[in-house]
Amino acid sequence: MANSKVVGISVSSGEYKGYPFKNLVLHTLRRDEHTEGERTEQFKIKYKNLGSALSLNKTAAEIDRLTPADFRNLIGKEITVYYDQYRSVQQIIVYAPEEQKKS
Repeated sequence: MANSKVVGISVSSGEYKGYPFKNLVLHTLRRDEHTEGERTEQFKIKYKNLGSALSLNKTAAEIDRLTPADFRNLIGKEITVYYDQYRSVQQIIVYAPEEQKKS
């Protein structure tokens, strides 16, 4: 799986068919052999999965209060995203600057 570089972070929230939702959205760029230049990609992580996906040591209530500014340190970092069998984000590996690979 190719690494992606985080260039922006946002939160999408609202209600869908009567059910509330709240997602952290990572806006990324990555190189791809099928794309001239860089390809944009968005990774949507449900707030209820943030703790396990990013290995956060916080309670569900603490995670729910996090804003995009709390994830500002991810901007500029390279990440690899892994999904579960339902295509939900299961884990995000964040590379330290010295570990960042050429994508």
